[in-house]
Formats: sequence, structure tokens, C-alpha cells
Amino acid sequence: MRSVRECRGRAVVSEGPHEEVGRVEQFVVAAPDRRVTALRISGPGTSHIVGWDEIRSFGEAVVVSSPASPRAARDRLEERALTGDFRLLGKAVVDDLGNPRGELEDVEFDERSGTLLRLVTSRGSLDAARLRAVGSAAIVVRAGPEQVPSRRDRL
Repeated sequence: MRSVRECRGRAVVSEGPHEEVGRVEQFVVAAPDRRVTALRISGPGTSHIVGWDEIRSFGEAVVVSSPASPRAARDRLEERALTGDFRLLGKAVVDDLGNPRGELEDVEFDERSGTLLRLVTSRGSLDAARLRAVGSAAIVVRAGPEQVPSRRDRL
């Protein structure tokens, strides 16, 4: 298990000649799939995307399959990441009933599959299975049973 916070700033190197191609800036997360789909990396004077399928391992450095792995954005989510509109950490977390759940401090994920495991907020941890959406202003999670209004409250 890895966390977004611990991986930010880490060197990204190619598998073959072990040359540095950039540093991890942001994680691109597909909320419906609850997984990391790509990384935004900083390169010499610019930012690029590395698709999850290009990542070979996470260790002291993130190893990608080749020096050509960094690429342009392929979809709207990746475009948002390149423009800086897709930051995760520090964003407000609210449930789908509108209740505040704190600010996102970290995200734990499986480094082999990219599957999100936990959302760590300023108010505690949430199972990543509760993730609904990542918006420009907030991250939305499914309300827990303790937050669902009772039948009596709805009458």
C-alpha cells in the first residue's frame, strides 16, 4: 500500500536506460472506478501524463516502461490534471447529503493495481468505496449509515 502524499515529488525513471523523465506532481483518479488512472509528472519545463499501464513499480522512484512513457493528455480528466484543475489533497470532502467530512489529507492506494483503498481526511479515514466524485470544489463521498436521515426525520 502507498499513499499519494508519500509519492508526490518522487523521481519517475524509465525501466531501460534508467533515465529520469520527471517527478510525480499529481495523481489522476477516476472516481467511478475508484482507481488511479495516470500520474501528472513534471519534466524539463513542462508537465506530462504517464498512464497507469506504463508504470512498472513504485519504490524510491516510480519506474515507467520507457523514456517515451510521458505523453499528452488523452481525455478530459487528464486535461484537467495538466491544467492543475485536478488536485486532490487539501480539497473539501462532503457526503452526498451535503455534510462536511473534513479536508482530504491523503489517499492510500494499491501500488500494483492503482485501486484506491482509503481517503484520509482531517476528520478521520473513509473507505475509498464511498467515493462518488471529484469536482473542482470538493470531493463527494457516499453518506454513511450514521448520516442517513431516519424515516421519522423525513416525515
